[in-house]
Amino acid sequence: MPKIMIIGCGRLGQIIGNFFQINKFSVVGIRRSKVEPSKFPMYAYDIFSNEFDIFFQEQKPDYIIYSATPSSQDPKDYECIYFNGLKKVKHLSSQLPKTKLFFISSTRVFNGYHNDILLDDDTPTNPSDPQGEVLANAERLITDTDDGIVFRLSGIYGLDRQMMIGLAKSPHSWPENRYTNRIFDTDAAHIIYQVIDAVHEGKAIATPRVINVTDSQPIDLYTVLLFIRSKLKLQPIEDLTQDPVQGKRIVSSYLLKQMNYKFQYPDYQSGYLKIISTLVD
Repeated sequence: MPKIMIIGCGRLGQIIGNFFQINKFSVVGIRRSKVEPSKFPMYAYDIFSNEFDIFFQEQKPDYIIYSATPSSQDPKDYECIYFNGLKKVKHLSSQLPKTKLFFISSTRVFNGYHNDILLDDDTPTNPSDPQGEVLANAERLITDTDDGIVFRLSGIYGLDRQMMIGLAKSPHSWPENRYTNRIFDTDAAHIIYQVIDAVHEGKAIATPRVINVTDSQPIDLYTVLLFIRSKLKLQPIEDLTQDPVQGKRIVSSYLLKQMNYKFQYPDYQSGYLKIISTLVD
């Protein structure tokens, strides 16, 4: 049975792990904090410790998903977790010749784009801040090697991620309008599972080194918030400014055309209707 290790196994990692577990993979989750109940074995380790090195060598994973995230927005924390941590795990995995490493990154690497072009899987990174620079450098740790894939996630939302619901209810807190991009957490996890499973089965011949994990339906923020308000039966807002919308619009030609992935929630309407249907008055 192939073994997959998920390093940084938080909410998304557990959803990913569940897909693998029910599809005949052995799954091991790693967290740096106290272990929470899970459907597969979960361990608390500092990945920079000698104890983790020993544990890793004992486990001998076939596949590694590096999904660790920093505890703050401080660029030093980003450097420590995203770059140094990934570099450490890459070194450990290099000692197991058949082990493949996958990195969960963020579309923050595109924040330097301000015009109206579509940003696809093969669009060069263009970060606008130190945190984005760290992410771009971490991605190159993967793409500069012979194998491994970067999963570049846009804004994650889901049943346990309801920030936009709260924002929709508080129009006085709305920021300037901009383009937004999103992926439902179960779709993101399923995409990651399907790609890695294809690699395992030897069927991932045309898979790109970087995949934008997004529903490829960018839309401006106010349209989303007004849709949520309408479904919550809140009072309409009549006096919104209509300035030109700025921001990045992200798509994935690979998911839409090559992989032909069938999204459970293909756009913001279907996703937020599902979330709203679960809300308790």
